[in-house]
Amino acid sequence: MVVIQKILAYIMAAASGYYRNKFEKDTLQAVEDNQLVLKEILKLNKTSEYGRKYQFSSIGSASDYKEKVPLTIYEDYRPYLERMAS
Repeated sequence: MVVIQKILAYIMAAASGYYRNKFEKDTLQAVEDNQLVLKEILKLNKTSEYGRKYQFSSIGSASDYKEKVPLTIYEDYRPYLERMAS
């Protein structure tokens, strides 16, 4: 039984080391990954009513997005949601 526990402990240590290294690598490129996700979202929605209203096609960065798209609350989306639900 002790041998099995030692083998499992070794396997768990190796696996945790792999995932720790992956996590650390991923955190180093989080900004770039977030930029790619934002660009993809903007690309997919640039022809929507909301995307046209806030010129998604001309947004190239997070700072552009912050300049062009105002902070909103649920009530700002209510007309869009009601139309989709109808």
